[in-house]
Amino acid sequence: EAAKAAEIGCEAIYLDPGWDTIMGSSIWAKDRLLSCRKFCNLMEQKYHLKVSLHTPLAVWNDNSTYPVSARKAAPDDKQLCSGAPGWWQTKLNRLLELASDGIVFFMFDGTTYTGPCGVKEHYHPIPYTREDHVIQYARLAREIHEQFPGLLIEMHDQVLGPSNTRFVPTYYTHHANTFNSI
Repeated sequence: EAAKAAEIGCEAIYLDPGWDTIMGSSIWAKDRLLSCRKFCNLMEQKYHLKVSLHTPLAVWNDNSTYPVSARKAAPDDKQLCSGAPGWWQTKLNRLLELASDGIVFFMFDGTTYTGPCGVKEHYHPIPYTREDHVIQYARLAREIHEQFPGLLIEMHDQVLGPSNTRFVPTYYTHHANTFNSI
């Protein structure tokens, strides 16, 4: 596929689900694909391609790859909360590691609102609203851009997820003052 991409003049190869250990873990599957850095170097040296990734967010993340504290309710609850520090910081750290290894594009998919959450230990507003969720995802993108300003991020609608309908206005949260509330 990389040879085909190079032949038609692509600048990057995009890896859909399957590049990580478990979909949504954002942990590079080095046992199958070399290390992320070596894979990026190989794509650059052999095909003159950068590497882009499908990076699902909380609603599509398997809870087994995130701290129990990231779940919405009891420890046996399978749903993750996008506002939980355990999910948010873990996801941020993993994405920053991928960017430092050479990834140039993240497609934030599975952005659907994770629903209300009343876990006080998450330190987010209660109830956790759609707006809180949107702000958290914008904050995630902003934190990545602070360290990797050239990295591109495509983010699907932060309430409806991948859809041909928009719930969140396209440029909502692009203003820096938005982040003061969380």
